Amino acid sequence: QMLKIPAMKNCEMPGFTCYKVKSGDSLWSIGQKFGVSWRKIAVINKIANPSNLQPGTVLSIPTDGNLAPSQQVNTLDVGDHVRIKSDAMYYYAGRRIPDWVKTDYTYYVAAVLYNGKPVYLGDKRSVLLGKRQNNMTGVIEPGFNTWVNEDILEKV
Repeated sequence: QMLKIPAMKNCEMPGFTCYKVKSGDSLWSIGQKFGVSWRKIAVINKIANPSNLQPGTVLSIPTDGNLAPSQQVNTLDVGDHVRIKSDAMYYYAGRRIPDWVKTDYTYYVAAVLYNGKPVYLGDKRSVLLGKRQNNMTGVIEPGFNTWVNEDILEKV
């Protein structure tokens, strides 16, 4: 006879807490309450339409920054302006990052998902960097279009 073990919800796992949606709640207000992006809450809970949040729904809210790769969600959103951290030495593939890439440009996040799913390079969450702005001239240049590990980026 097979023993059936019920699947655990994220909110029952370390690094998460459960929150029961109340009337009048929005993902934004819940995110504000817990200090978490509403987009993170939507991704973790597989909410396709954030405006269709139902009272009584139990949500998993991340509380720990040390989540397993499969539980991580991007801290960056589409449209964010980022730069490559000055202490970052290598891209994921092992190519050295030239200093001018770190100092001369600000990049725009073009995507955080591909076909509706997060992208990993190795075990790190990644984002697609699109156009870039030359910090010396202010000129916005067309597509950089490169997936980069989020941990080497910082918001500006």
